[in-house]
Amino acid sequence: SARLAKARRPGEVKKEAKVARALREAFEATERGYERILRTVLKHKWISFGAAIAVTVVSFAATSGLRSEFLSVEDRSQFIVDLQLPDSASLDLTAQRSAEAEKLLRAMPEVKDVYAIVGLNGEANKVKMRALTVPKKARKRGILPLKDAARGALSRLPGTKVSISDPPAIEGLGDFFPIMVRITGPDLKVLNEQGKWIAETLRQIPGTVDIKIESNPPKPELAIAVDRTRAADLGLSAGQIATQLRLAIDGEVPAKLREGKDETDIRVRLSERDRKDPDRVRGMDHFSPRGARQVADVAQVSLQDGPSVIEHENRERQIAVFSQLGTGAALGEVAQKLKAAVARHPLPAGYSVIYDGQMKTFNEQNEAFSAAFGLAFVFIFMVLASQFESLKHPFTIMVSLPLALVGARLALLLTGKNQSLGAMIGIILLMGLVTKNAILLVDGALQNIRDGHSVDEALALAGPRRLRPILMTSFAMAIGMVPTALGTGTGSEFRSPMAIAVIGGVITSTALTLLVVPVIFAGVERMRIASVSAFLSNLFRRRPATRSLTPEHPATDAVVEVS
Repeated sequence: SARLAKARRPGEVKKEAKVARALREAFEATERGYERILRTVLKHKWISFGAAIAVTVVSFAATSGLRSEFLSVEDRSQFIVDLQLPDSASLDLTAQRSAEAEKLLRAMPEVKDVYAIVGLNGEANKVKMRALTVPKKARKRGILPLKDAARGALSRLPGTKVSISDPPAIEGLGDFFPIMVRITGPDLKVLNEQGKWIAETLRQIPGTVDIKIESNPPKPELAIAVDRTRAADLGLSAGQIATQLRLAIDGEVPAKLREGKDETDIRVRLSERDRKDPDRVRGMDHFSPRGARQVADVAQVSLQDGPSVIEHENRERQIAVFSQLGTGAALGEVAQKLKAAVARHPLPAGYSVIYDGQMKTFNEQNEAFSAAFGLAFVFIFMVLASQFESLKHPFTIMVSLPLALVGARLALLLTGKNQSLGAMIGIILLMGLVTKNAILLVDGALQNIRDGHSVDEALALAGPRRLRPILMTSFAMAIGMVPTALGTGTGSEFRSPMAIAVIGGVITSTALTLLVVPVIFAGVERMRIASVSAFLSNLFRRRPATRSLTPEHPATDAVVEVS
């Protein structure tokens, strides 16, 4: 810019362009109007202060319905489909059902590719599918309507449980459901009952879909209960009986068959018909120091249902209840209702509920941000106190912080956004931005006071003089956030609430700070002046002093005044 500047000759008058003149006149008119409003506000300080409190309270009450969540659902042009068939389903039946689901998904015009894993984690009755859609800008429906449509189409599959979710934020992270409730305790039967109650409670909460209980159903197993008294009479221990039965039923590997580079175990055990039938197992000979005996003489053999897998949490048995969120649901609202319902339904002694998944992370996020807000408040106060060398003026400046929260919450509510992680980051960003306006205003007023002006006159002069830089910086920040707030590209679901919170907070903070901060500043300064005047009056006022009563100074002596 210095290279383009031209030296002006003495006496030369530069003609002002029409656009520049129009802008200058607009700014000057704005400053004159603000000065008139500011002088009126300073004449009615208590009314202005009460109005500011009322506006803040009403705004927070109006935004009490603002919902909260952990992360906004991002449209990454893909979604995950989990299919679960009955436990008795074969791998061929599971593959057939997977092909049917793929056909239904490909019938949706937005879906271009489908990948499937049949027999997930070695379980023949489970399928995990990933459906890839056309890019976000090339389709009319968002990812949430697409998931609802896929859920409706796959619901026609017979005998199949369907769960549709978003891909994990980090591939390989594992299941990270919005709602994950783990119930722990000693008895699996009671755990299943409580798990069914939790699942039924979730079904009654609006916004929950694809609710499932993650518990492995019991499978038939051969149970053998050793009669230790009768076994001891025969000179046998429970361990010896168990060893012989294990060799007969499970077998032993005495050698391996090698074919080229491949090795196959050679297992020696009873034939399947002898080891599967409880009656044949009861009639099996068992060798003891007193001769051969049948198994029925020393043990009870029965076919019972037993757990196929026993999962533990903190060394306790546990089952889990999972749920996805439907279109328009907010995690914070659903979690609050669920916790309230669980609190009204106490579990039996020895059983507990553990909240996991996004619910757990959401609670940790709220605690972390509360601590972050507190630290930001303390650090900003420390910096301002060191710069102004005062403890009163930082307080005056930080009045603008709640005024910014009002605008951020109102903006999120009016645009239909939830208070998510992105919005919380924007609110923390506001804490550093909005204090800038009050700093300019308070610094200008202090300079005028040092020049000899009264408090009200100092504010009336500083306000219009600092109005232009305040508006320029605020408008620059708000306008710079507009593309982010209106963006629809990949990841815009996370960034948009952050930008909207910043824009709303900057607008309300700028508008209210220009009127509220001068009132607070004037009140603090008048309190300081009044306290200093009272101190000086007490220090220098004329007070009577008496001399001590001694024989040399009797009580009839005159009173001496000290000034």
